[in-house]
Amino acid sequence: MIRDKRKDKKYFEDYIACQADRIYKKENKLIAVQNNPEKKERINLSLVKYKVDMLIAQFSIGADAKKLKEYLEDAVNTACNMTKLDYESALVLISVSIMLSDKESVKIISKKHKDLVLEDKLLNALSLFAEKDIVAWNGKFKILKVFEGLEDICHSCNKEEVLLNYLFKWYSNHKEASWYESDKENNNTYVGYWSFESAALAKIFSVSEDKLKQNIFYPTI
Repeated sequence: MIRDKRKDKKYFEDYIACQADRIYKKENKLIAVQNNPEKKERINLSLVKYKVDMLIAQFSIGADAKKLKEYLEDAVNTACNMTKLDYESALVLISVSIMLSDKESVKIISKKHKDLVLEDKLLNALSLFAEKDIVAWNGKFKILKVFEGLEDICHSCNKEEVLLNYLFKWYSNHKEASWYESDKENNNTYVGYWSFESAALAKIFSVSEDKLKQNIFYPTI
């Protein structure tokens, strides 16, 4: 069953087909520059974003956990062929990995992109849960304006309320994101609006999803 109601199934089917073609072409370009590290890095930078968008679109159209894991692992493989991964891609991949109980993918990303993970409170917390099965909430947010609503979740007696308040402001807090209002555009770039980190945090803090599921930005598998 389709998860995202902003677009119909036909839209996502068309998007997925086009995105698969884009990925195919990028991967062919990658093969052609194997002996050029700089060009490989540039191509992988685009390729990982293509694959993350494909993963999100697959989630939006209603792919099951098994299929999502296939797309997740493919994107993780590309992320690990890069020397530098962007924050947004890292957050989506790590969060979806937690949702799918795929701790190994988190470990792979965290090992390859250790500095990125360690310098951010949210990524570090998710990584520590996957690697050591512990809950820690240390450091600072890399993007405070977007994630400051999560500041008190670790010590709050009502973690559900913290996440609900965070979700309420989640979309408006992303006004600077490239995908903001992409559902209103006509260039077929929309893949879905999902706060995967909220679902990952709900899992590691054992928060009930009953009320969270009522929010349109909260993803459930």
